[in-house]
Amino acid sequence: MGLTSALYTGLSGLNSNQFRIDTIGDNVANVNTTAFKGTRSVFQTQFSQTFSAGTPPGQGTGGTNPTQVGLGSVLGSIQRNFGAGSIETTGILTDLAIEGSGFFIVDSPRGGQTYTRDGAFKLSASNYLVDQNGGFVQGYAVDSEFNIIPGTLRDLEIPLGSLATSKASTTAQFDGNLNPNLASADNVGTRGTIITSQQLFSDAAGTVPVLSTDLLTSIYDPTVAATPLFSVGTEITLNSVEKGGRRISPPETFTVTAASTLADFLNFFNGKAAIQTDAAQVNNPGWWISDGAIVDPGAPPAVLPPGWDYMVDLANRTPPAAIPAGTIIIESNIGGDNEILIGSADITSTNTSNTTPFEFLKALDVNSREFAANGESVYTSFVVYDSLGAEVRVDLTVVLEETATSGNTWRFFASSKDDTDVSRVVGSGTLTFDTFGQLQSVIGNQIEIAREGIGVTSPLGVTLDFSGMSGFDKANSNSTMVLTEQDGFAAGSLNGFSIGNTGVITGTFSNGLTRTLGQVALATFANPEGLIAQANNQYTVGPNSGVAVITAPLELGAGRILSGSLELSNVDLSREFIGLITATTGFSAASRIISTSNELLNELLMVAR
Repeated sequence: MGLTSALYTGLSGLNSNQFRIDTIGDNVANVNTTAFKGTRSVFQTQFSQTFSAGTPPGQGTGGTNPTQVGLGSVLGSIQRNFGAGSIETTGILTDLAIEGSGFFIVDSPRGGQTYTRDGAFKLSASNYLVDQNGGFVQGYAVDSEFNIIPGTLRDLEIPLGSLATSKASTTAQFDGNLNPNLASADNVGTRGTIITSQQLFSDAAGTVPVLSTDLLTSIYDPTVAATPLFSVGTEITLNSVEKGGRRISPPETFTVTAASTLADFLNFFNGKAAIQTDAAQVNNPGWWISDGAIVDPGAPPAVLPPGWDYMVDLANRTPPAAIPAGTIIIESNIGGDNEILIGSADITSTNTSNTTPFEFLKALDVNSREFAANGESVYTSFVVYDSLGAEVRVDLTVVLEETATSGNTWRFFASSKDDTDVSRVVGSGTLTFDTFGQLQSVIGNQIEIAREGIGVTSPLGVTLDFSGMSGFDKANSNSTMVLTEQDGFAAGSLNGFSIGNTGVITGTFSNGLTRTLGQVALATFANPEGLIAQANNQYTVGPNSGVAVITAPLELGAGRILSGSLELSNVDLSREFIGLITATTGFSAASRIISTSNELLNELLMVAR
């Protein structure tokens, strides 16, 4: 053991304290670095020179301890402190902080997957969430129905302004009161409005009344012209129909072919006028062709035309006057709001010799009274949306169909001008109320609107929710019904987003919709201190870190996400300054060992002279 050993011991002290100053300097330099994790130098003694291992206790002696001289210090490790830093609120939506364990996952521009606690992210020009170096933040994407797809990491995209979405309606809720008006003798719907055309013939001489099976190209109105009303290629346009005092639009066109019959056109008219003719309807509404028979209340025919049952009921109506054979008879559905009227210009033709081929008037009984629809009713119109967000208008009429000791039954009629099939009828059903005006049952409230040939899901199915309706008899009050809510939306573009504690990115659209756009994923490690630090606040997997466990926030030990916040450096500046003092003191002391040893060696050299 000599003075040279002391020199090297002092040198080891210089090196050790230099390492400590280096780590302190790095910590101080990064005191304002986002999510920086401070480090510390951990030192160990260098090997010791043993002069004696000591002796054990014995008889008459207590034993001796080892005789050793240490040969300085050495850096044991540089340990990173992964304790949480303080959270700073920034208000920037793309700034993210992790409260608890975990690391953000970034696809580094240099290639490979890196991990970071630095959540100072931003949106790129292509609307991807990236870090300050352009690396793509990783997470879980969503499918076409905006459901998160777990398990596979993707670059997170927030396409502001470029992503559009809509929602098809599935339910429509109504509120109001259906007033049965029990004091009125005509409150229950028993008949529809009956309108009749002029007399038509299948010959130019006007001797053979037309039948429904006759071709349109062989139908005559001798009072106008001696030529057929239609020819092949003639377009018959249903410009409008007045129904319950409102106009039905848009115009619909029927093109005459060589095989078109009068029944074909009347079925077309029936569908576009939304007259519901299913077996459940009161009075069998629809169309038929008169055979000219006089309905005698004393001796009615064995088979009555649809709707004529009440006409021959003396207790209800006076029997009708004779309707000439070859006359078109059309009866609407029950209820004043279903009353149907057709003006002379409502049906037009491209046949220049007769541009208004039909002349419809209300039918009259023998006392010249019109056969008008009866029944307490209410009408409303509302809008729902198809799968592309287009508006679909629905007309809804509700009519009192039956009163009974157990309660009242109302029938609703639903139609839509936006229905793409032959008929505008989209549904019909009943609402039954008990004797206390409470809704007891609803039948047929699933309507279907055809949307064929326009690139959307068809049919559009909507459930009519009448649970908010009541059936009280209110004096001097009309029935009321209004749409309160429907769950569809028109098309809208993404104009905002938020990121929740679980990392779920929720987009808000201009139409009021909210949709999940993705989810930020986190990685946890069994030993975070084993990660290898890289530049730009990033880490890579190290030999002693363990594998990355990829998970959603708040799962498998991962922390939660705080949006609009950043994690600050966890460096304690006061502690670092204290460490700097002790490190410089230690450095100075180690240098004094070297200088003292040097002086002693010089003294020896002087003795040698």
